[in-house]
Amino acid sequence: MAGAGARIRALESRRAVGTYVIDTNVFDALSADDALLERARRLCAAGVVRFETSQVQERELGLLRDADRGRHRRADRIPRFVVAAVEGPGGGGRHERDARIAATARRDGHTLVTDDAALREHAATVGVEAWDSARLIAALARADTPGG
Repeated sequence: MAGAGARIRALESRRAVGTYVIDTNVFDALSADDALLERARRLCAAGVVRFETSQVQERELGLLRDADRGRHRRADRIPRFVVAAVEGPGGGGRHERDARIAATARRDGHTLVTDDAALREHAATVGVEAWDSARLIAALARADTPGG
């Protein structure tokens, strides 16, 4: 176990990669396999990475969980902080929910991660850096390697 302790100390000594506002569709990618899920959990525990959602994504996750409990139970293992979303004009349609997610990322100065190309395009128009899950997974891999 000495190796595990050294690994944790090495992770803790790194500067945080960043805080990411993760869209609902990213949970599937992050929990796709046990090794990736464990990497995400380890980096969060070490303070290298922070994932955030708002009540918008949490509500969507709740609906998905009700529809397919087995698949989305793994998403519950991804550590995250729930922050207040920017309020929208009302109506609650998909586009409004997406706009609120992007506005929340902009308000807090965080990177938005989504596999929805239209949401990434919208985020770019309002000045939010937006990644897809593949880019986030690559960043997690770099952060989890010595010298990363």
